Amino acid sequence: MRVLVHSGFFVELEEGYVLILASRLLLKYESLSVRAYALMTFHLAMVKPWSFMSNWFQNDDNVPFYTIELKNFWEYNAKETSFSDLFNAAMANDSKFIVYLMMKECKAAFEGLSSLVDVGDGTGIVAWAIVESFPNMKCTMLDLPRLVANCQGSEKLDFVGGSMFEILKKCKEAIASKENGGKVIVIDVVLDNQKEDDGFFLAQLFLDTTMFVVLACKERARKEWAQLFYEASFSHHKITRALGIKSLIEAYP
Repeated sequence: MRVLVHSGFFVELEEGYVLILASRLLLKYESLSVRAYALMTFHLAMVKPWSFMSNWFQNDDNVPFYTIELKNFWEYNAKETSFSDLFNAAMANDSKFIVYLMMKECKAAFEGLSSLVDVGDGTGIVAWAIVESFPNMKCTMLDLPRLVANCQGSEKLDFVGGSMFEILKKCKEAIASKENGGKVIVIDVVLDNQKEDDGFFLAQLFLDTTMFVVLACKERARKEWAQLFYEASFSHHKITRALGIKSLIEAYP
């Protein structure tokens, strides 16, 4: 408790300890709870690969996670239903937080759009927030068939099962021209060290290393995002840092 008080997670009073904003986020029924996300982060499947880094260095596996489980993360996630449920709940936690910040800081990015395809949103938390905020917008939410099978849509929101990797390859062809308001909106980490936000940058680095150990991938720096959009033939892009450790990126054809 001394460590948690020193870290600013609790406040110590004479009669005991008091929850503050950061610690309340771990309560199950808080509207912006990140309890499931925290539980997933410290799940044995996520932590154990770090203990086998030396083994991984001495074999040909592409990621330490595979050294432990003999399968990649997505194969493990599909087979282990209890972890899969926790992972989906964690992603829902993350989506709620993003929605809160997005509608507060980046709402203008969605103004003027008549239609939107939301890719990889799970049960559609972000999509629902967008259509409720913009009554004239038609939204399609695409994710794995097993995730959207029981999702209920509306006149403004459809759920479609499919591969987000396939649609991302084709999004440049599918969107309208720049003159007609077409663009791709990405919400993701942009590694960008700002001295005034060292805490955010440190969190980005920890997430970057976790992505490497578990998924054999990484977070992108600002220059790497620019290169990605250039190779995909987008004319230009804009990055807005307003979502905690994540940013909202707008790429234009």
